[in-house]
Amino acid sequence: MNLLKLSHHTFLLKQCTKTWVACQRTSFSTLNISNLSLLPASCVHFQTRPLTKFRYRHHENMNGEKLLRALPNYKHLLFEAPEEDEMAERAMLSQGSVSKPTTPAEGKQWRDSVNAFIETARSCQDQLPITHPKIKEVIENVLADLKWCSDDELCQVLYHVRYFLPCPSSKDPEFMKVWSRIDEECLLRHVTWSLDFCFVVADLWYGISLARLSQFHWTLIKKLFRRCDKLSKEHFVRFMFCLNLNRDMPANSIPYDLEYRLHKIGDQLTAEEVVIIAMAFFKTQTHIRDPDVMRKLMRIAMQSSDSLDSISVAAISKFTRFCADSKTGETVWELQEKFIPEIPKLSIPACTHLALTGTNSLSPNKELIQRVIKRVEENMEEARLKELERIALAMTMFNADCDKLCNKIAEELQKPERADEIRKYGRCLPAILHYLSIRNIFLPDLISMCLSKEFRDTYYGKGREIFQRELLCLDIAIDLEIPEYNGNRLGEKMFNLIMKRNMLRLKPPTSLKVSVYQRFLFGVTEAIELILLDKDLFHLCNVLPQHHTMAIVVCTNNEGQHVKIPEYFIDTEAYKIKKIKKDNTNLQYHALVLLGKNLHIFNSKELTGQAQLQIRQMKKLGYKIHMISINEWETLPDAEQRRIYINNIFKNCSDSIS
Repeated sequence: MNLLKLSHHTFLLKQCTKTWVACQRTSFSTLNISNLSLLPASCVHFQTRPLTKFRYRHHENMNGEKLLRALPNYKHLLFEAPEEDEMAERAMLSQGSVSKPTTPAEGKQWRDSVNAFIETARSCQDQLPITHPKIKEVIENVLADLKWCSDDELCQVLYHVRYFLPCPSSKDPEFMKVWSRIDEECLLRHVTWSLDFCFVVADLWYGISLARLSQFHWTLIKKLFRRCDKLSKEHFVRFMFCLNLNRDMPANSIPYDLEYRLHKIGDQLTAEEVVIIAMAFFKTQTHIRDPDVMRKLMRIAMQSSDSLDSISVAAISKFTRFCADSKTGETVWELQEKFIPEIPKLSIPACTHLALTGTNSLSPNKELIQRVIKRVEENMEEARLKELERIALAMTMFNADCDKLCNKIAEELQKPERADEIRKYGRCLPAILHYLSIRNIFLPDLISMCLSKEFRDTYYGKGREIFQRELLCLDIAIDLEIPEYNGNRLGEKMFNLIMKRNMLRLKPPTSLKVSVYQRFLFGVTEAIELILLDKDLFHLCNVLPQHHTMAIVVCTNNEGQHVKIPEYFIDTEAYKIKKIKKDNTNLQYHALVLLGKNLHIFNSKELTGQAQLQIRQMKKLGYKIHMISINEWETLPDAEQRRIYINNIFKNCSDSIS
């Protein structure tokens, strides 16, 4: 299979790294891997909306705009385009019609330079960039007249920028002269504009995909953040759409101000408005800490579960996954339950995002996950690599009945039809292979490809992004579970480097901020020390450091008596796997695995797929496993009960000696 012969493509992969990044950002409609090396690395395109020429438009943003335009209370906060239907005009021209729509400037009392600019824009019909020398005089004239233009004229100029052919880059010097001059004028005038009109102009910047670069747009966001507690519901939701476009929070902003406002207006929101709010929190990676606010937003979405479209459901799902925690776990489960009847009509991406909603809160709805698994099984050809990664994560984390789908995914990854997609979006592959390994499915050829230096350099570069846990887990899995494997490995230097970046590090007990899990570790360790009365008889360590779960190791001899931990074991570096020497045949190593809350499914004793993988691999190393759950430990009322609990575990250690 050509995909597996990575050495044949090494030169191509290296040449195309920057080009692939550019392609992912700008989303070319057609991309042939065979001629990627012919494309310049600087091939980044400026997108216009809705006249974009590329395959991946910002569907979520477009859907959010559509939702806002459908709500009557937001019409005055958005720019009202000329009556002529742009898309219909496009279709008419593409079909060869010679008729020309009426220029919106006709009959308007606008200055000549503005009328000339509009007429030029509409006559260009996406055939010339705004920086073309042929129209340079028209552009210079309108820019020179901007300071005398009325606000209406300024809006028309900004609106008609979208009619020109996309420039090579939004930061192209010639193009920047155009839009930065318009931006400067907006920035100068905004102090005299009403808030409603500021939102109208902000919509125009969104319309030419320059909202993130516009200083006017950024200044508006900072200004609104300072007064968001005084905004009306409509202004707040419109502000959240701007925040979503910006994808970043202003420096020194206080996210709680958003939560406080949501707490006040939450009961007035519609599901469509919740979608806009959800997009803002997810895109800016801002958590909602107040569980009451989260529950309120999720319940509003549930009330309209049968009317929300796939893109809106995906937005709600991503927001829920990102912001929900154990405090809102029950509501997450209810949300999943509510959307089960909608799965047949939702898109595959929306379905897989729904399956992921419970991953952070560890509150899966097993029926929903099984329905989504069935949906993906029946529509495998529609699922992109990213969808396969999402469903693989959900079904292996929550121990779903998914053997059939796992095997189908393994087959799908090896099909020649998936080769180009894997080359374009290679980072998905190690994650999928890692999730499949949880179900004891290994694809040695693909694993070897992922662990090769060429693959790492191509998809992760040489910076911090190389420290990917999935690569580490794959390397360890083949070491412990595929003895016949003879493909690529990370190598000791790279293995140690990645492990050091991914291992759990404990803080001193005297630290001001110590996690709940670490307090649990110290409590168990103190109890064991009081029982054994000798620190040499036990050792707290990371047996498998990549799993972020500590274990207390004790050794027993052939008579079941506790003996000192061998010196080589204690001296093993913290970032290395704690392998047992084969010559220690007279010793039995016991691992008291200290399980945190994130290894149990919400409100149950069932372990997650990752926890089960860890236990399986520790057994392969030769350890006898004894699990101590933080949930059980916290139910023990006093030190005496905890001593009895540990003594029973030690009794099991002695009884396990054959």
